[in-house]
Amino acid sequence: MSQSMGVITPSSCGLKAIETILGDRWRVAWIQRQSGSSDLHIQQVNAESHAVYVSIAELDAGEAAQDYAECVGLSDVLRSSLVRSKFYLLSFNDFELAKSVMGTLLLHFRADLEETWIDNDYGQLISGSNFLRNITLDPNWDWRVV
Repeated sequence: MSQSMGVITPSSCGLKAIETILGDRWRVAWIQRQSGSSDLHIQQVNAESHAVYVSIAELDAGEAAQDYAECVGLSDVLRSSLVRSKFYLLSFNDFELAKSVMGTLLLHFRADLEETWIDNDYGQLISGSNFLRNITLDPNWDWRVV
């Protein structure tokens, strides 16, 4: 079953940079969408011989920033950074692969962790630093049940 999460990053963290980071560890492909945009896609076979994937799509920054700006309880720090952020939708069908991809990205975004946010798709925004700390310290941590 496909699941998703949102990732908000500083504008310096573009899809090409993400491709370079992930390409050091996984085979990354570009998937062309009907809209003309492209998504990054990682696919592999897990220990149970099932095809698993993570796909990363860049969202329209103006629309995404407006959606987040309307959220009640959004921190002032995040609200003020929305205009200079990039927004991604990370879709996946394997929790462990998604966790590994996020850990790899966040380690590379280390200098920008305070400006990186993860929307767990269950009503919670988690700072990049908290997300990285939690997946590093607790291998069983599940961002979907924060």
